[in-house]
Amino acid sequence: MNFKEILQEDVYNVFINMNEFADIHTLNNTKVKAVVQNEEISEFEPSMDGVSNGNTRGRAKGLFATCKRVYVSAADFGEPVSGSALELDGEMYIVEATTVQCNVIIITLREIGGR
Repeated sequence: MNFKEILQEDVYNVFINMNEFADIHTLNNTKVKAVVQNEEISEFEPSMDGVSNGNTRGRAKGLFATCKRVYVSAADFGEPVSGSALELDGEMYIVEATTVQCNVIIITLREIGGR
């Protein structure tokens, strides 16, 4: 067994483990084992393209955003593009950011709604 195979085995046996952290979730109509972490509801002022970029000028006020982080094996799901829509368990979100660490895709999602 090579190092990459050992890392992938660790992803399933340790982090994305159904007995520990993971559950079955649906991402864009694909059922996968994933860890979903809910973040707090926060004030959100989207930029003109709809993606938060830290710049506060020229933004709409009075919106809130629920942030979620999804951890899924890179072998089970492809890396989505920032700014695209992604469906998680029947709810639509905007992909704010993605990173890949040790064969795990970390997807940051924002659900946007008015107050």
